Amino acid sequence: MVRQKRAAQEWPRRRTVSWSRIRGLTNHLSCSTADFTFLKNIAYVMRKLIPQSPVSVGQGFDPMPRSGRRFLFLVALILLSILVLFPFQKVNAPVHSGTLDQQQTVVTFAMILSGPPAVPEYWGQTFTAGLTGSLTEVDLVIACYTVVGSSCESFGPVVVEIHSGSPTGALLGSSSLVPGAIPILIFGGGLPSLFVPFSFSPSPAVVAGSVYAIVITTTNAPASGSATYEVGGADSTGNAYAAGDRWYCVGSSCSWTSDPQNDLNDLAFETYVTPPVIPEYPLGLPLLAIFMVLAYVVIRRKTSQKNP
Repeated sequence: MVRQKRAAQEWPRRRTVSWSRIRGLTNHLSCSTADFTFLKNIAYVMRKLIPQSPVSVGQGFDPMPRSGRRFLFLVALILLSILVLFPFQKVNAPVHSGTLDQQQTVVTFAMILSGPPAVPEYWGQTFTAGLTGSLTEVDLVIACYTVVGSSCESFGPVVVEIHSGSPTGALLGSSSLVPGAIPILIFGGGLPSLFVPFSFSPSPAVVAGSVYAIVITTTNAPASGSATYEVGGADSTGNAYAAGDRWYCVGSSCSWTSDPQNDLNDLAFETYVTPPVIPEYPLGLPLLAIFMVLAYVVIRRKTSQKNP
């Protein structure tokens, strides 16, 4: 009789201790406080929704009737189905459309970018991808260099292409910006310094360790006068970017050539890559589903032992 009374008195304390055990389990699994609170709140609601059916102390304690156990198992089954059929993903809102991969940010000179009917002066830059995924964006230092009262509005768009291996390799993707989207720099205002984003849709696929080329061209842009396109980069300042070279295509024949000083000259650029998306699940839901399945098994086993 004394043992039975002690068991009845210790039941609430045992139920309280179970929360500390769950807290220890969530700490071991690196769960956040929010995950633990989520589990605790769900369990509290379940206790309110599912009636308990205590029996005499001498026969033990039956935590819930058969209908409650079936309901518990059904909820766990639904949660597991949701996790399998509808995987959750983390949603971020980056400033750029992707993860910064390769970059060269030194600007010590500017080159004129011109296109037909003027004599073409096109520029390119090779780079070695460090990430595998989709190349969603390339940023370049480019400006409309002009005197007061003039502009580049009559020029053609600036076109940026991605090629495989070199500027003469296979075309993988293309993007363009109209003159109004190019920053204006007044003569005497120094070198261009603003990175201008060029987004690619569809985005070309890149593989880590492979070489690709950024190609910059335009049309209806003069090589001299009161307004010109200019592209910034590093000139004779050491090897600013060791994993690629600057290329050029100048003159009426316009044949792409690697810069003789390619170890010293590089365009200023940044590449942004979006890696393949891997579904991620919120930790609280799988823990809750596992907890409910285990609870169902334990309750079913104890009930069958007490009611043979």
